[in-house]
Amino acid sequence: MTLEAKKLSIIKQILAIEEESVLDAIFGELEQGTAYNGSLLQEEEVSYQTAPNVIETTNNEDEEKLDFRDAVVEIRENVTFEDLIKEQNYKPITYSEIRKITDEIDWGDVSLEELLEALD
Repeated sequence: MTLEAKKLSIIKQILAIEEESVLDAIFGELEQGTAYNGSLLQEEEVSYQTAPNVIETTNNEDEEKLDFRDAVVEIRENVTFEDLIKEQNYKPITYSEIRKITDEIDWGDVSLEELLEALD
């Protein structure tokens, strides 16, 4: 991957982030020394222990601390759709199977309009 392609990949990944706390953590990493005058430092020069890389969540009763770098995976190149299907053990569902499942749902007295409003 070329330098320009790597830059674009990083930008696309950052633009896809929806949580401000994740962006704050990345911004903190950059401010703490992972970037210098627009050029990346060598990995051995970066002290990850001193950078704020932990995201605190309050979704659980026990306050959970997550390192956002645990979610980062290397982008693989030359992966085919068939490779992904095989790796993920994908088994498609047929129309008759989905129809059977939906027929068993008790919709109660809910109108179609109410169901559509719930989607908004």
